[in-house]
Amino acid sequence: VPNRGRDIAPMLCEFGDKLMNYDYFCHIHSKKSCYNDGATQGWREYLFDGLLGKNIKCILTLFRKNPKLGIIYPQNFDKVPYMANHWLSNQNDGAMLCSRLNITMPEGYFNFPAGSMCWLKTSAIRPLFDLKLTWQDFPEERNQNDGTIAHAIERVLGILPIAHGYESLIIKDMKVPSNSPFRIDTQYINFRTYKNMYDLYIKDPQIKVVAFDIFDTLLVRPLINPDHTKKVMITIIENSERHLFENFRHLAEKNIRKKKGKDISIVDIYSEFSLLTGITQERSNELRLLEEKIEIASVTVRKDVARFFYDAKKGVNCHFNK
Repeated sequence: VPNRGRDIAPMLCEFGDKLMNYDYFCHIHSKKSCYNDGATQGWREYLFDGLLGKNIKCILTLFRKNPKLGIIYPQNFDKVPYMANHWLSNQNDGAMLCSRLNITMPEGYFNFPAGSMCWLKTSAIRPLFDLKLTWQDFPEERNQNDGTIAHAIERVLGILPIAHGYESLIIKDMKVPSNSPFRIDTQYINFRTYKNMYDLYIKDPQIKVVAFDIFDTLLVRPLINPDHTKKVMITIIENSERHLFENFRHLAEKNIRKKKGKDISIVDIYSEFSLLTGITQERSNELRLLEEKIEIASVTVRKDVARFFYDAKKGVNCHFNK
């Protein structure tokens, strides 16, 4: 098959017609995640354990007993950061898909099978197959870690059945318990729960480097949806420019990410924004500075993680992840 769309395009474009002949099907794949240098090692095995083996009989029984059950998938793998349960760089593709599917697009955080492995009731997901997406709807493989239509469809898998009145069932991780499907309680709220474990890591003589994410780790925002800072911008900029910002800010980010095929900067985004809207580069830079100002004003230092950062610096090299 063409090297496009990771696991999603083959499911829809190659096997779609065949899958529609079944009442239920399980979608699995190799799940390599080469881009994160092993940070999610064990993710594939965790998802296989939840969806296959002795659980298959139980899963099929649940589907048969509950005609409204549309999707079953495991709770997020414990090494997947909770912020993945957001549209991230897939906002525009998500909006396009939700519009074509005639469903409401969720804001903020929402549940979906992170990693895209799940059991599905065919009738619950049929509208996605009815879109008749082709291989050409998916970009060529360039090791993208986000921002493709396949990443958007991964999220749609979780919201489409619910939008059509079906129910979802999330398989609880009994080995690493959490009360949140995407583990916001253990990863964010209860940092102190893990502090003793992290202390052991930085005292381990084999650990030479500790890398810290900046946003939502060392710095926190009062908004659970980071995109709400852009809504603040809309209330500040001139009326004549509001529709341009609402219609083209996300599109500019998507376009420049697609052009470069890698992570991009806010300078890149606003250069593309200028091209799309026709406003001058000077004015585009002013809007960029305004967005930066709002972003900076919305964040504060997370004191418990900052203390850990300074403690870690005493024994190992510490670096920031961009």
